[in-house]
Amino acid sequence: MTIPHPPPKYLAYTLRCWEERGRDAPSEWRFMVLDAQTGERHGFGALRQLAAFLVEMMAQEKENKFDPEV
Repeated sequence: MTIPHPPPKYLAYTLRCWEERGRDAPSEWRFMVLDAQTGERHGFGALRQLAAFLVEMMAQEKENKFDPEV
């Protein structure tokens, strides 16, 4: 009996980056990702927030176990 290999795991996002400029404040970069599989959007006011989100999504995906019986 051949044991099936789990399908490869991947996350796919479209990343949008833009600079917000204020008259009396320094400009700041903003970020938005669009999940290619679900269409869900996530916005971030700082690069570190975006990075933390991606790390969390990868950790959650790693916890998902492959069940060949399904």
